Amino acid sequence: MKKNTLKNNIRILIFSILILFCFSINVYGASYSIAANTSIEVGNTFKLSISSGDVTGRLNVSSSNGGVVSIISDSKAWVEKNTVTVSLKANSVGTAVITVTPATLADDKGEVHLGSKSITITVKEKSVTPPPPPPPVNNGNDGNSNTSAKSSNNYLKNLKVNVEGLSPRFSKTTLNYALTVGKDVSNININASPEDFKSRVSISGNNNLSDGNNTITITVTAENGNKRYYKITVTKVVDISKSNAFLDNLVIQGIILDPGFQSEMLEYNLGKVASDFTSFNILTFPKDEGAKVEIIGNENLKSGKNTIKIKVTAPDGITIKEYILSYEKEEGPEVIAEENSLISLEKASNDNFIKRTWRKIKNNSLIVLMYLFILVEFAQILYLYIKLRKMTPKKSLDIKDNMKNRKNGPKKEIKTKDNMLNEEIENLKGLKENPRVELKTRSALKNGNDNK
Repeated sequence: MKKNTLKNNIRILIFSILILFCFSINVYGASYSIAANTSIEVGNTFKLSISSGDVTGRLNVSSSNGGVVSIISDSKAWVEKNTVTVSLKANSVGTAVITVTPATLADDKGEVHLGSKSITITVKEKSVTPPPPPPPVNNGNDGNSNTSAKSSNNYLKNLKVNVEGLSPRFSKTTLNYALTVGKDVSNININASPEDFKSRVSISGNNNLSDGNNTITITVTAENGNKRYYKITVTKVVDISKSNAFLDNLVIQGIILDPGFQSEMLEYNLGKVASDFTSFNILTFPKDEGAKVEIIGNENLKSGKNTIKIKVTAPDGITIKEYILSYEKEEGPEVIAEENSLISLEKASNDNFIKRTWRKIKNNSLIVLMYLFILVEFAQILYLYIKLRKMTPKKSLDIKDNMKNRKNGPKKEIKTKDNMLNEEIENLKGLKENPRVELKTRSALKNGNDNK
């Protein structure tokens, strides 16, 4: 009876653990997130990113104030363990709350019920570039005619080289470029024209290239003397087939690159992030599987404007491409150095911890009950086990005594037979010495048998 009770308790324990495991998967396995640029100028369109994590289904997107921010694409988004985008437009100055509400979401284990998530969008006036100041007017006192101010335009109009592979594509605001050439290339011919014909262009470093990295500098000097420097990093390699250091794709969770990722575009702006944001989830896919990727500056993000560098080294170990990700992190609350304030903060932190713990217990009450049930069952099993152990020594002692008696029995029987055999041998010896005794003994035995 006690053994059956023990087996039943073990079965109940195993069944409870299985239920707890299944329930835990449903509680903690499902999630999704949303992200968007929270500060937009009037008239601009932007994207709302929805990352589904490990769930699949439909979500509804709505705006609290369509006059400020409206949804210009389908307001019903279908996610399937990926990231989708919804197009929005800033119509007027103000704020609007964009809400994403799950309609039907499910993970691998079945239907999952998740709450809605919201993000507040602030629409501001469109910035207007002030017109350039009018040129100074000569008052005529010195006898000269009116003259205009000297130009400060130091941009390039175009940039071309006689070797294919310049990246990224030329843009007058992009200052850094990269180029990979073979070992037989010693000089690079460059055609660079200024945007303002009054500017001057000078080029250095494009001749007598050495193995490895070389820097070509193109200096544009405006009419007023202001200078702008364009740089081309030329990597001279022995085997150009092993010099591919470009990324094939770049994915950042919760961020939509605008414009989209291009292998030859090396600079991207990730926008603003919250003050408690610590790091980006960055996935890189190099074109050459043998390339080495190193992400620098993606830990403990600093407040203000900063950059993250993605350094890609080709299999040849020489060719390097660097992708620059710029971001702006909002300033966090000021640190209070006073002792009383620190104590208050510590107390508030402890209170928040207790509240968060109590909230988790309430939200997962079934799990807590399961754990309590398991503890009770375990205590009961332990009690039965100890009780059985106490009863075992007495039974073992009885068994040992029985075994001892059984062992002693055969020994006693064997000893008796030995004694009888010894007596018989003594009798035979006596018969040899005195045959009459033998006859007498036999006659006595015979008479005794007859009497019986």
